[in-house]
Amino acid sequence: MDVGTVMSAAQSLFTALQCSELKMICSIFGYKSQLDDLQRTVFKIKAVLRDTEAKQELSDQDQLYIEDLKDAVYEADDLIDEFVTLAEVKKLTEGEKKASLLPDFRWLEVAYKVSRGVKKFRKRLDDIASYNRKKRKNWELAPGLVLDDVWTENRGQWRTLAGFLMGGRKGSWVVVTTRSQETAREIGDGQKYELQGLSERNSQCLLERMASGSNHSNLPQDLVEIGREIVKGCASVPLAIRVAGSLLYGQDKSRWLSFLKTGQSNIRESQNDIMPILKLSYHHLESSLKSCFSYCALFPKNFVIEKQMLTSLWMAQGYIDVVQDKYGNIISCKIHDLMHDIAQKVAEKEMCVMNTVYGKVDTKARHLSTREFARYSFTKARIRSYLHVGSGIIAKADKFSVDSLLTKSTRLRALDLKCSGIKSLPSTTSELLHLRYLDLSENGDMEVLPKSITRLHNLETLKLSGCYRLKRLPKHTNKLIKLRALDIEGCYLLSCMPPGMGKLTCLHTLPEYVLSTETCSSLKHWVDQLQDLKVLNKLKDNLTMRIQFPKHAVYNCIEDGIAGGA
Repeated sequence: MDVGTVMSAAQSLFTALQCSELKMICSIFGYKSQLDDLQRTVFKIKAVLRDTEAKQELSDQDQLYIEDLKDAVYEADDLIDEFVTLAEVKKLTEGEKKASLLPDFRWLEVAYKVSRGVKKFRKRLDDIASYNRKKRKNWELAPGLVLDDVWTENRGQWRTLAGFLMGGRKGSWVVVTTRSQETAREIGDGQKYELQGLSERNSQCLLERMASGSNHSNLPQDLVEIGREIVKGCASVPLAIRVAGSLLYGQDKSRWLSFLKTGQSNIRESQNDIMPILKLSYHHLESSLKSCFSYCALFPKNFVIEKQMLTSLWMAQGYIDVVQDKYGNIISCKIHDLMHDIAQKVAEKEMCVMNTVYGKVDTKARHLSTREFARYSFTKARIRSYLHVGSGIIAKADKFSVDSLLTKSTRLRALDLKCSGIKSLPSTTSELLHLRYLDLSENGDMEVLPKSITRLHNLETLKLSGCYRLKRLPKHTNKLIKLRALDIEGCYLLSCMPPGMGKLTCLHTLPEYVLSTETCSSLKHWVDQLQDLKVLNKLKDNLTMRIQFPKHAVYNCIEDGIAGGA
């Protein structure tokens, strides 16, 4: 089971609990002690999750316990995140002359709701912990939580299968491959071919090369001796040796000894199944990397994942921080089928991939992806991600489907409506207070964005590339002060950038900047339009300046197949 995702939520919750406005409100309503108790409880939960993460397999009891914790932590995180968001919006609008976006009565309502929620979630989390202790005490006396790979070694199942194969045409053959000697014995007395693994010497050389790079001859003698013992447990299987070596790369003697002690059982398991080897790699990842990896189960097999898209989605869920390597050259990636299986296995029901037009989403699902934009039935407010991962063919999403999706998914952190065929966003989009990632790219019929989109205070990524009929961005786009990526590439009819872009000081990705000629009578007007760029000192990669000519010139350029600008 993957606990990395809930670890991220727990950390986000713990950070949000430090909010000064939250402390003040809880004091006013008499819940300050409850807030302190909740902070201590969340701190303990983080420790429990770290201990759970160290276990490579969980009992049924532990899995149920973690599921209960997940539900409680996610709900608490959503509630506190709503409060923090509204507190930030209130602070921004307090000094404005116009009516506040957050009336005082709504602020008091939310504040009281959150204060009571602090008490509710503190009690709920404590009850879960207490119930778990009672269950553990009772269950420890009960005999046991193990059925492992029975489909490969159960003699009765093989005999049943053999019954269906009897009576075939003379000369027919059945060829079976297996990694398990026991399975080979259960199949019967047919002719067997046992493939040989690496020699002991070659196994040792492979381990040392993987563990130390090209300088394996310089490996300290004490590590060479430990390596010999590790190789014995790898059963001459090259993949097992490569995994072991890569996990030991650059590690000190204590880590080698630890692997010799704890890793051998997993390697021996691999003689029957390749999954334990791959899971061994997963379990040695850091907690944050486990979250990032398991999230990839949301994409279909062989789906080409754009680097920037994946990074932005990770950011939206709080799995990674925003520091990026400006020298990175990776454009996209694929996950190997086997590694995709591992991602799905560790993510379990939390990541849901739907391949049908209609269906019911599991109540435990927090992240949903679909190849076709369709109507699904799922529990209101649980979904944190909705990704449309079609083949690039424009879908036909009707207004009802989009409205229904957003009405039921008020806790969305990531919303991908790429190639969905929508003409406009419903007004309910502005209610997605938690939203960090919004992809509307390749929707060629969309001409404008609603003004209400500027109320998405937490929005970090806005993708509009390929919306070639989009005429303008909302006037108050500069209110999206947390925006880090704004992709308007291919928005050929976009007339100009909205005023005040210089307020978006977090912006680091902006492929194009549009200058208008319609209102410019001199070079000075162009210079004035460029002033906003002076303070955007976090911008990276390339930035294209595009001059938008009058409408007739733009249409002529599009007819000629040129991006309407110079």
